[in-house]
Formats: sequence, C-alpha cells, structure tokens
Amino acid sequence: MTPPRSTRPSLPARKEYGEAASRDLEEIPWATVSERLIKARHYWLVTVGLRGAPHVIPVDAVWQDDRLYFASSPKTATARNVIRDPRVVAHLEDAREVAIIEGVAERCEAALLPAAVPDLYVEKFGVRLDPADSGMPFFVIRPTEVWTWHAGNIRGTSIRWVFD
Repeated sequence: MTPPRSTRPSLPARKEYGEAASRDLEEIPWATVSERLIKARHYWLVTVGLRGAPHVIPVDAVWQDDRLYFASSPKTATARNVIRDPRVVAHLEDAREVAIIEGVAERCEAALLPAAVPDLYVEKFGVRLDPADSGMPFFVIRPTEVWTWHAGNIRGTSIRWVFD
C-alpha cells in the first residue's frame, strides 16, 4: 500500500503553537504514526448525528492496512449515523501525541473484511467477533487525511497526511 503524502499545515502566528521563526521541523515517518495507530486500543469516534450535530463515542478498533475497523450493532446511533452520513473523525485517547483520522466509513461485508481483523480483535480485546454476524457487523474507515502532532511542539511536528 502506498503511504500517504505528508504536508505541513499552516498554523496561526501565535506562541501557543510554537515559535513562528522556528526551523526545527520534526519529520515523523508514516511508519511511526501507523505503529501508534496499530497499538491503540480505543479511539474516540465522531459521526454526524440525526440533526447534523456531532455524535461522539469511544470505540474499540483495530488499524490494519491503513484502515480503521470497528464493530457496532446496527441498532446503535453510531451505526445508523454512519449509514446515513459516512463522514467521520476518529482520534486516539492521547491528547499529547495526537493522531486524528478524517475519512469515510461504511459497513464492511464479511467477504471483504481482511482475514487478520477478527484475529487482531482477539489479540487486543480477547473477543472473537464473527464477521458474518449481522447483529454486530464490522465497519471500515477509509482515511482521507490523518493529522498528527506532539503537544509540546505543535508547530514543529504538525503533519497532515493525505491519502490519494
């Protein structure tokens, strides 16, 4: 899989984001970001609610081949929101080592689910989910962008990863 392109976002010229004249840009390799996403157990998932307001919920998820997979009952607001409007944002629990995934989500049919995903769920959470169980289907988030930075040096570490 081709890694995403990295770009530097424009930040306000304020000291809270780091010294504007600083040339100490830290290039964090995509492999490092991906490893953090692989190790993460929980993500905050934001979907678009029925009235257009954000709906936020923590989910257990696994990162595999530059995709985020989670399971949710079709009866939940989360699943209904994704089916109605696939635009989502997911981010790690860590507010110091930030990784924010923007993308589109969809229900992942059992035949299209990578074989490794149920095994990764067992490794992380001790539960084997059946990909064919319509009562708890998998969903996949395909990133369009991933934003990363270290809170101690936002200006020097901010990277916008763009998926083509």
